[in-house]
Amino acid sequence: MFGSIVSGIANLAGTWLKGKQEKAKLKAKVELTKLEATKKKIETDGEWENIAQANSQGSWKDELWTIWMVSVLTLCFIEPMQPILKQGFMFLESLPSWLSTGILISISASFGIKGISSFINKK
Repeated sequence: MFGSIVSGIANLAGTWLKGKQEKAKLKAKVELTKLEATKKKIETDGEWENIAQANSQGSWKDELWTIWMVSVLTLCFIEPMQPILKQGFMFLESLPSWLSTGILISISASFGIKGISSFINKK
């Protein structure tokens, strides 16, 4: 009788230990899967950036946005232009949000800024 009690306890302990080992294996597998997914995302992002950079080699859009931004900034310091700029920006605020979102996306794509969606969502 004493032997069967010890045997039962040993079996129970063995089953508990085996369960802990399986749980540890599953945790390690989940962590490995997460790391592999992160690695794949980094590789994909890098490939996309290389393609985007290659495609923009002959493009003038980033230069045009830069010229436009510098022009607006310059006009801000010319007193007779200030009311016109103010009216223009007030008018832009009245336009649909999809237009301002599109402008932000266009500018960010032109300059290679990633993560613009988090900025748009904060608005």
